[in-house]
Amino acid sequence: MAFAVELFFDAATEAALRRLIDTTAGRDSSSSSYRPHVSLGGSKRLRDAPSLIHALETLASEQAGAFPVTLAHLGLFPGDEGVIFYGVTVTTPLLLLQRRFHALFTPLAIDWSPFYQPGSWVPHCTLAYGLPQDRLSDVIVKLQQQVPPSISGLLTSIALVHIPSGDERAVFAFEATGVTE
Repeated sequence: MAFAVELFFDAATEAALRRLIDTTAGRDSSSSSYRPHVSLGGSKRLRDAPSLIHALETLASEQAGAFPVTLAHLGLFPGDEGVIFYGVTVTTPLLLLQRRFHALFTPLAIDWSPFYQPGSWVPHCTLAYGLPQDRLSDVIVKLQQQVPPSISGLLTSIALVHIPSGDERAVFAFEATGVTE
């Protein structure tokens, strides 16, 4: 059983991203079944799910409310997975959140993905996943015609999500009364 910890967008940003995912991925992609998100980390198993859920709740309560995010570039990950994404502009608050998350996540996760390690993490929202190689160029052209130069929105919550089902096991809103670094 695999898990991911994901950041969710405000409703308007999520709807805009959902439209892009739905119109560009089509039936060739498995990304349309997932809620638009930015992944902070993932692992094949958890050592202590209740402790991780508690840590995520604490992390969310310490966050000073939703914070702004801008998606401003298209990207393609190398490999056979057929992943096209809308890249998130890196900001200090986002990097600080990811670093704090990573410190609490790695002791509680087994076989965690090194792609999410600080210094290696590429913040993004997946628009298409599982595309056959012969469809990538068509989808990229379609995206270039439909994707606005940028989407500005808010990251509003953090969640523990079961993969591949997409079931949200725990979701915590960022608290407006919290403290940030």
